[in-house]
Amino acid sequence: MVGFLVGLTDRRGSGYAVAGYMAIASGVIGVAMVGTLVAMYGLFALGPRARDTALDVGWINDVLAIVVYGMALPVVPALHVIVKETGTARSVVLALVGAGSLVATITLQWLLATGRLTFEAQILPVSIALLSTGAWMVATGFLARSVGFLRHGVRNGLLGMFYVGYPIWAIDLGRSLLARRSASTR
Repeated sequence: MVGFLVGLTDRRGSGYAVAGYMAIASGVIGVAMVGTLVAMYGLFALGPRARDTALDVGWINDVLAIVVYGMALPVVPALHVIVKETGTARSVVLALVGAGSLVATITLQWLLATGRLTFEAQILPVSIALLSTGAWMVATGFLARSVGFLRHGVRNGLLGMFYVGYPIWAIDLGRSLLARRSASTR
């Protein structure tokens, strides 16, 4: 982790590149994650005959969420470095919220996907974790916009907060991180 943080501040911007590529990949896989969620609800709407298939698609969605939010973890320190000039304590708190909520989401999705938690036991805590992740997306988007980094930081944070807009948030953020990396290598 220390090497990654150093990579965010070195002239090559390697930490921004890692975070950028991971965010874009997370967003691309996030399209499948959102698609499986929509498909699951569509299958449930077909009635009891489609229930087993809907549950299988839901399991795929849970696994994809683990991958997607896991790939978003490198974004947390990258955004911390970018927004820390708005107030170090504020950016540290936001980084802790971002990392903690992502790890909580990943853990809860893993517990559900492996059968260690039932859907009923998992839904409230994972909803809180996802809401916290969304709050982090919006707050860091606001601060990143204020330092001239993410022009659409708040809008995309709000989209990301509502799950179905996650791919837009991740891909746009990844592109911005790669552009920052390119600017730091000049």
